[in-house]
Amino acid sequence: MACPTGTAVKHVGWRHLAPLIGIVLFSLSAWVLTREVERAGFAAIARSLTHVSHAALNLKEFDVHLLDAIAWMTSGARSR
Repeated sequence: MACPTGTAVKHVGWRHLAPLIGIVLFSLSAWVLTREVERAGFAAIARSLTHVSHAALNLKEFDVHLLDAIAWMTSGARSR
């Protein structure tokens, strides 16, 4: 039995909810990050970053480049 015209309930699908959920999650994470920075203090965070070794930073950079290369190869894109 079909619903009469104008009385049908619109179906709200994932396609409509995904942007709203993304905005809520982003806002929540920004709020948590702000609270943590205020609690710890920006100067303390900056001091703690000076203790990170250069080797660890280079390894993370290597990981990023490796993941980029893997994505490039699996995407099927061709270089010029």
